[in-house]
Formats: sequence, structure tokens, C-alpha cells
Amino acid sequence: LYAYTGGDPVNFMDPFGLGPQTTFWQTGVGSVLEGAGTGLRQGVDNFNNTFTFGLYDKMGWSNSAANSGWEHDLSRSLATIPRDVAIGAVVAGAANVVARTASSIVSSLTNTATLANGASIPVRSVATPQGAAFQTATAEAQAALRQAQSGAPVYRTGTLGTQHTAEAQYWSFQNPVSTPGYANRMGMPSTGSGEPFIMGGRVNPSGNLITREAPGVGGNLGGSVEAVTQPGGVIIDWFHMP
Repeated sequence: LYAYTGGDPVNFMDPFGLGPQTTFWQTGVGSVLEGAGTGLRQGVDNFNNTFTFGLYDKMGWSNSAANSGWEHDLSRSLATIPRDVAIGAVVAGAANVVARTASSIVSSLTNTATLANGASIPVRSVATPQGAAFQTATAEAQAALRQAQSGAPVYRTGTLGTQHTAEAQYWSFQNPVSTPGYANRMGMPSTGSGEPFIMGGRVNPSGNLITREAPGVGGNLGGSVEAVTQPGGVIIDWFHMP
């Protein structure tokens, strides 16, 4: 069920289907605590500096003439420690959110994902003439991926001279013959005026594969899960021309 997070949904997430990434609770809270610690160190340093310089002035160990208000400065620097801690925590937390958002965007653009140990790994995608097709993280797409990898049948329909056959990259898990509104569900382009065909097969287990919700084309809205393979990535079991 949680294969997309490596079986660990508490410490990992995959909101864009790009690969497992650490959750906010693992990195966000850590950043906030680290920022609070930085703020605490800064506040204590300010206090220590004020105390040291004030003491030097009070004892006549320095040449500073402005030593009359050092007790006030000491109290003020002590009071700012909680403020420094809070500011450090907020700034670090905000920086973490920005960094994670930027990381997700960069990951989607560079086709990589970052694991908890900082390593970058390739994410599941297939190159197509329309651009890279990425694996999505919906339950339906993840279930379809497992079905395709287990040898579930996939289908395709169209007309000769317009749609590809054996070299096609877009395949459906629904049989065109028994699926009402098949073209709309699968976001099919115009079929043209050639001879119609229906075909079926199984995804080659050694080939590249992703599953996603089919995008719409023209008036066909898409939305049903499709398999996208490399060209020739399906082992053809049958081909029929009605």
C-alpha cells in the first residue's frame, strides 16, 4: 500500500509521484529546533558580550567612556534571549518550507528526487513526443502500475494510418469494446478515417513504464488511468480489425 514511500509513510512522502522524500516532521521540526538553538546561542553571546564589556568598563579595564548604563544594557540583552530564540526558530522554519518547495520544483524539472540521506535518484518517467510522462502517486495509478508489472492485459484502439499499433506508447487497462465512452475516458485524439483496429497485450517487464491519469485531448476529457511505455514496450497478444 505504501510502496511509493518505501513502506514508511511516517518518515517519507511523495506528493507529486516523483519519489520518496522526507516528511515535514523529520526535516521541518529539525530546522525549527536548529534555528531556535542558533537564536539561543546568539542571545547568550549578546548577553556575554554586554556583561564582559560592561564589567571591563566598570572596573576601569577599558578605555570606553560610555560605561554608566551597562547594567541596563545587561538586563536588556538578557531579556532579548527568548526573542532571539523565537526569531531563529521562525526564520529557520520558513527557510525550510521555501527550500522544500524549491526542491520539489527542481526535482520535477530535473527528473530526480532527494532521499533522506541527501542522495539524488532518478524518478520514474517515460520520454514521449509530447514531453516526459511522470508516474503519479494516486492510489489508482499506483495500483495500475502493480497490475501492469504483474502482467495485466492492456488495450489500444484507433485507425490504421492515424494511431500507432505495436510501437504505441499509450495503453489502456480498459477494454475498448466493453467500456462506454472509452475515447472520452482515455483522452483519445481524432481517429481519422482509416480502418479501425483493436489490440491487446502485456507490458514488457524489462521495459520502462509509468501509469498516470490520461490527459485530455480536444473534447475528450481523459481521467482514466493509462500506461505509458517506451516505444515497443508492450508484448502484443492479439490484433483485431472489426
